[in-house]
Amino acid sequence: MEEYLFVYGSLKSESGNTLSVIDKNMHSLLAKHSRFMGKATCRGKLYLINNYPGVVLSNAKSNIVYGEVYKILDSSILSRLDKYEECSPDFPEPTKYKREKCNVYIDGKVITSWIFIYNRSVRDKKEIKSGKW
Repeated sequence: MEEYLFVYGSLKSESGNTLSVIDKNMHSLLAKHSRFMGKATCRGKLYLINNYPGVVLSNAKSNIVYGEVYKILDSSILSRLDKYEECSPDFPEPTKYKREKCNVYIDGKVITSWIFIYNRSVRDKKEIKSGKW
């Protein structure tokens, strides 16, 4: 079964020079073990957590988050990304993020993809209304 990952923050290829060395290394790792499928969207709200974004999923058609989809070629990469996103078993509950599957829209099609969802309260967080990081 094919697996995909939707990314919307520091793991995106277009994050460019704004990334730290760790972020660049993680994007390189993702690129090495996956294939870029293209730009995509999901239904959700994007929030500024600290100096990085977090998504909370939504059913509303007006809530759109923009990102990229990667086809996972080596599923062992997911556990390494879980550590990077602080949602592996190494982190206490509730973890900062959780990896879930959701519908992602790419090239006029809907696919099921993994996504890292922000797993804490967004009550005091600023919404990024554009849905773009």
